Amino acid sequence: MIGYIAGSGWPSRSDLISEKRIHLYDHHNEVTLPIQRLRDAGCEAVILTAAAGSLFEEIPVGSILQVADTITAYMPPVLRGPKFVDCSSLFQTFDDLPVCNHVFMPGPHYETPLDKKLLAMTGAHVVGMSITPEAIEANRLGMKVYALVVVTNGPSGKHDHQEVLKNAQEANLDKYLDDYIKRVHSALR
Repeated sequence: MIGYIAGSGWPSRSDLISEKRIHLYDHHNEVTLPIQRLRDAGCEAVILTAAAGSLFEEIPVGSILQVADTITAYMPPVLRGPKFVDCSSLFQTFDDLPVCNHVFMPGPHYETPLDKKLLAMTGAHVVGMSITPEAIEANRLGMKVYALVVVTNGPSGKHDHQEVLKNAQEANLDKYLDDYIKRVHSALR
């Protein structure tokens, strides 16, 4: 997660970066805490990044995609109390970069073949275990939300966590992220 502080001349040392996220399956009550801390520090926007599995052969491992929308139907509530948040436009995107629809699954297991067939019918292109809770909380707090996923596994075959980690490393998101951060910064001016 990268938080943008207005007037910071991003990218700069005054921007905040959270390198470790809290997954819903780890600590349900703390999953949105990093977003809350970024907002408390004055961040007005956040870039969320995550690994995701492709639901279609046409989206190969190594693809980097912007998240345009997400499916929350499989997600337990992450907001407490009467916080009815409008989720009709959670994500900001750039028209000239590839986009996808994301579906959230709570994990920490990978999907079954039948899960993937079902999820592909929902309009989602990729599936992941993060981004959605953080995006909803950031939206609730009035932050702009940008999200990128790296496709780390395909729609068929066995899923090996070490291979997923290796594929994420090889996709070189850091190189892509430098230009993306500059674009977000320009859009927020």
